[in-house]
Amino acid sequence: MKKFFSLFFVALLAMSGWAGTTSQLEMVAFYDHGDAPVSGRSHFSVVKGPVTMFVGDGQRSTSGHYAVYGYTDSADLTFTSVGAPIVKMEMYCTYGYRAYYLSLADGIDGTWTTSNDVVGVGTTGVWEGNTQFIDFDVRMQVRITRIIFTLAGPVYPNGDVNHDGIVNIADVTALNDYLLRDASLAPIEADFNNDGVVSIGDVTALIDFLLSGGGN
Repeated sequence: MKKFFSLFFVALLAMSGWAGTTSQLEMVAFYDHGDAPVSGRSHFSVVKGPVTMFVGDGQRSTSGHYAVYGYTDSADLTFTSVGAPIVKMEMYCTYGYRAYYLSLADGIDGTWTTSNDVVGVGTTGVWEGNTQFIDFDVRMQVRITRIIFTLAGPVYPNGDVNHDGIVNIADVTALNDYLLRDASLAPIEADFNNDGVVSIGDVTALIDFLLSGGGN
């Protein structure tokens, strides 16, 4: 299944002209809340574009960080991309709650390096590889202020009109809505046939693509 999805995404990259190009996406604790609790601890998820962060045991601070707790049965920290693979991730943590307390779980590819902990600055952890799933073991509490993801392609694949990270029938509906209101407001991913104009031709091309087994 993963091999099929990777081939499917490569085909989308070729259609959109993004082959060989990377893009960046930033998740900021102060703005991107997801369903993270402010009082009390629980598991939570934060979605930013095609990337989802899952915290097994944690909370969000109003001062601007995600608190990820370790040494519990539910301690976990994962990142999943339903779009282009993640090739680099830069994680910024507050002083004393450093990225060093994270380590790659067994079977997870890539490299994980961390900087020294500096007063007033904190620490940075950098993961590099090529995958759609990253899993960390959490040894002690980590406080993450922001994360910058580098993806091996566009943030949103061609045809992902509603920007939920996947291409399906919901994008046909979204594309039709733009055409009925104002096609000039449609995102670049709506130009599915890459002719430079968002029109009924893109609807036809997108439907044909889905009927032929494309999408996910």
